[in-house]
Amino acid sequence: PNELVRGEKTNFRTDILAIFGQLVLVETHNVSTNVLGSTSAVVKSDPHLGTVKKNEFAIALGRVDNTPRSVWVYRKGASRIVPRRPIKASPMSDDWINFMNALADKKTISVSTMFEFR
Repeated sequence: PNELVRGEKTNFRTDILAIFGQLVLVETHNVSTNVLGSTSAVVKSDPHLGTVKKNEFAIALGRVDNTPRSVWVYRKGASRIVPRRPIKASPMSDDWINFMNALADKKTISVSTMFEFR
């Protein structure tokens, strides 16, 4: 549809990396550790602290239009969705299925805020 509406060519190798609802492994940002290996807040003035890369699982929601190789993801317990570059698609785990079912049971559907295609 982007090719028809916007005139943008879709690169299937870089633009479509995950489908909606797929569990993906993504890189977490702003994780730091000190020399001893215990995690702490990022303190730029302390030369002994450095950042390390950490991975976490998230649910893919859709591609980010203006950033190649990025998808919008929902991370467990997060209050907002964020763009991330998925590392690897993963099979859905029982833990995530139970979490999403519990989240769906907790959220009530309000007719005033529900969006419906007509």
